[in-house]
Amino acid sequence: MRRKLSVPIRTVLMLCICVFLIASAAQANEKKDLKKQAQAAEQAGDPVAAQVAYCALAEEDKKNDSARAKCAEYTRRNGESRKRDADQIAAGEKALTQNHLDEATQDFKAVVGNQYRDTVSHYLNVVIPQARLKLQAEQEKLAAEAKNNDLLQQGVAAYQHNDFEKAKPLLAAVTGDNAAKAQKNLRQIDDYTKAANEGLRLDSAGRYEEAIESYNRALKIKSNGPGGLKQKIASATEKMGPVKQTADQPLIDGIADFYNGNYQQAGEKLSAFSGSGSRKALALFYLGASELTRYFLAGADDKSKNLYNQAVEHFRAARQAAAGFKPPQPYVSPRILAVFSQSGS
Repeated sequence: MRRKLSVPIRTVLMLCICVFLIASAAQANEKKDLKKQAQAAEQAGDPVAAQVAYCALAEEDKKNDSARAKCAEYTRRNGESRKRDADQIAAGEKALTQNHLDEATQDFKAVVGNQYRDTVSHYLNVVIPQARLKLQAEQEKLAAEAKNNDLLQQGVAAYQHNDFEKAKPLLAAVTGDNAAKAQKNLRQIDDYTKAANEGLRLDSAGRYEEAIESYNRALKIKSNGPGGLKQKIASATEKMGPVKQTADQPLIDGIADFYNGNYQQAGEKLSAFSGSGSRKALALFYLGASELTRYFLAGADDKSKNLYNQAVEHFRAARQAAAGFKPPQPYVSPRILAVFSQSGS
């Protein structure tokens, strides 16, 4: 005869059955929720969330081959996506080091994974804007340097061509590293102009020796400067002595050619001078000075040694033409005066 279960035992069994049923229902609901999450992630285009949901579903439902396949597919796709993102990050960083900022921006914007969101945001919103500002500053600096170089070159060219009026505003506009060079040329223009104008004033006042000194002071600044100062020195030298404008013209023209750098022409004119006394001595001196200058310009080599010898002979002849003759020392190179001094020994 079958024994009836006691009430307590029957109660326990009922509770166990209820717990089992509840757990089964909860598990079924969890599977449904995971499936919905996975499908929603797929529709939203969120492969990472889809991978998490499908892999959780496959773990929960061992027999769900579809979930397992989806888990494997999204795991593979997300791995490839992470690699592409890492490659884009590396490419962007490389482009950034080369200052290819537009290229770097495109590389960082091509990153799709959320795991790099903070990194990409930092590059796009902080690093690249700062790099643009730095690059812009460097480009502006280079542009300013190029402009200053151009102004300096134009100013120096105008100075060399004796166009002081054109040179001054160009040189005054130079800033930066070239400013010192520009200011030096501006000072030379100012000093040359002051000395030349002072020479003209003294020349007009009949103070020829002082005028020649001022002219030479200007020529020491720029030997080929404007204003025809070498001709003015020759003219002032002529005015200092009793030189007549007829027979003494070769002497006047020869000295002018000497100061104009036409040394061979100066020698020809001075050789033709037929005067006597102190004027003859002056002609012979400048003739020797012309020959000696040509010798120095030729490099003082053996081929031009005859010019040196001729100069010494003419210096000696100048001494003999006028007792106590002294050359115009302030207006002649010390190098020439040294040879003249040695010719008397």
